Amino acid sequence: MNFLQIWIYPKQQNINPRYQTRSFPKAQRKNQLVTIISGEEGLAHCWINQNAKLSLGYFEKGKQVNYQFRPENMCLFVFNISGSITVNGQQVPERDAIGIWDTDNVSIDSNEESEFLIIETVINQK
Repeated sequence: MNFLQIWIYPKQQNINPRYQTRSFPKAQRKNQLVTIISGEEGLAHCWINQNAKLSLGYFEKGKQVNYQFRPENMCLFVFNISGSITVNGQQVPERDAIGIWDTDNVSIDSNEESEFLIIETVINQK
């Protein structure tokens, strides 16, 4: 079993916890980014009490995706789940990640069939 534990502090304290599940089949995510968690309410993804967004990518070899995000107080982490990816020209090994800030655009190249997670979150969580 593979497990990835991610901790993101909530933006508000002492709120009622809630639990959601959604399914994101790999076949329906091919060559696209799919939002799986967001601070915006919606039926297509799970909600989080933070100005954060998590997206899953599953791309064939040779595909590229450009990800744009708001640079004010935000950072990005790209975690390579499987395969081989290059982020802004930097190779990211399988089961490793890269942190990015002070920009608003990231280019991700799939060097082989690859799956990765993008975590967009605030830098100074309060």
